Amino acid sequence: MVSLVRNESSRRHLETASAKWVVGDWPEPPRELRLAFDRLVADYEERKIGRTGKSLFTTQPSPFLPDEMEVVRGSELGKFVHRWLMALDERTRLLALGIDLRRHAEFNAYCPKPFYTIGGGHTFVIGTDQVQLHEDTFRRCLLFVVETALTLGAEDYDFNALALRQAQGLYRRRLTSPTSDQAS
Repeated sequence: MVSLVRNESSRRHLETASAKWVVGDWPEPPRELRLAFDRLVADYEERKIGRTGKSLFTTQPSPFLPDEMEVVRGSELGKFVHRWLMALDERTRLLALGIDLRRHAEFNAYCPKPFYTIGGGHTFVIGTDQVQLHEDTFRRCLLFVVETALTLGAEDYDFNALALRQAQGLYRRRLTSPTSDQAS
C-alpha cells in the first residue's frame, strides 16, 4: 500500500513507521505516521497559492494579524478566540482537501502533533504522546494516511496565482512596449 504514495518524503515516513512498528520501537510509529500526513497536506497546499500568496484552502485573511488583534490576543478571551479560529481554519482546510474529519479525529487521538521549527525541523514534546496503538489501530492510521495520499493525488495540480500574475504582467509589458523594429 505504501508504494502507492507518490510524495517521496511521506512514503519514507510511512516505511519508517511500518519498520519501527514491526520491531516495537515505541513511540516512533505514530510520530512517523503524523509526519507523513503533515508532509502530504503541506506539499499539496504549498503547490496551490492564491493571489495573496496564501494557500487556496485557508480561511485566514492574512498570515499577519492586524494590530488591533494584538490587543485582543493579550486577553484570555482573545487567546481563546484565536485558538478557536485557528482550529476552525484547520478543519475547513481539511474538508476542502476532501479529508474525512471522523477518521482524522481518530488519527489525531493516536498520532501526536509535532512542533515545527522555522528551519523545517520538528520536535515532539516528551510526555505528550497519545495512547499506545494496537495492531488494528496502527493499520487504520496507516490506511488513513495512504488514502489521504490517494485522495490528494486524484485531483492534483500546481497553481501559483502570484507567479502567473507576475508572468502575465511581464508578458503584457512586452506586448505594449515598442520593439526596436517598430521604433525604426
